Amino acid sequence: MKQEYDGIGVTLQSGISEEGDYRTLRAGFIAGQNFDNDRLKVVFSADYSDNTGVPDIYSRDWGREEWMIVSNGQRATNGGPAYILAPNVHNSLGQGGVITSNIPGLYNMTFNSDGSLRPFDKGAIFGGSTMIGGEGTSIITDTALVPAVERLTTYGSAYYEFSNSLTGYIEGGYSWSKGTLEGVPIRLSSITIQRDNAYIPPEVLALLPATTTSFTMSRIATDVRNNLYEITNATPHGVVGLKGSFADTWKWDAHVSYGVNNYASRTYYNPISANLGFAVDAV
Repeated sequence: MKQEYDGIGVTLQSGISEEGDYRTLRAGFIAGQNFDNDRLKVVFSADYSDNTGVPDIYSRDWGREEWMIVSNGQRATNGGPAYILAPNVHNSLGQGGVITSNIPGLYNMTFNSDGSLRPFDKGAIFGGSTMIGGEGTSIITDTALVPAVERLTTYGSAYYEFSNSLTGYIEGGYSWSKGTLEGVPIRLSSITIQRDNAYIPPEVLALLPATTTSFTMSRIATDVRNNLYEITNATPHGVVGLKGSFADTWKWDAHVSYGVNNYASRTYYNPISANLGFAVDAV
């Protein structure tokens, strides 16, 4: 925001965390010069930075301990608090899916990669979509701890002294930033599988009662990419004005200014509910 600068100043900066992430690059400069016996003062500057952010909790020692708050769904029997902060917290939805219908031989069963059944290793304390212990990974696997941010800022000004009591000026600039964040894995807490689904393994069909037309299951979709959020802000602005003084003690400033903020929020890899429904109801 300097109105006067003589010469060129440059800033170069880089950094990285000891974990090998959070890489930051920054480059900027300011340049200025006076003309017409110092009556015209011109300044221009620009600054650019790029930060790669921090990946998920598994990139840190404390994160690999998988700490999280779990809703204690067994509070009535274990006498514990409603919420428990604990390590070794995993998602209870199942990487390969967990059958949640109360059907003998199928309840709490999950699928191996070849489609065969096995019991799901469920934690001792669970609630919602998390559990303490059991199999699987955290419910925020691949979710960024710190978003990546890229930013550009430019500024320029010109001041001209017509006299000791009158100055004309022009100022303007442009700021732009983009932040990106890897969101949470897709959580499917209740999926209805119809009996005529073409992909039901024979082992499951054999255990379905003849009168049962469907069953429910849960799943956390770690085999597809997490949602990706992108936020951009662009702000051009400018001012044209005159300022001056009179009677030694009075100052005045008259100007016209313009500014606008262009904001956009975009989500990528977000499931289309209708298409997801068609995929689940494969016949």
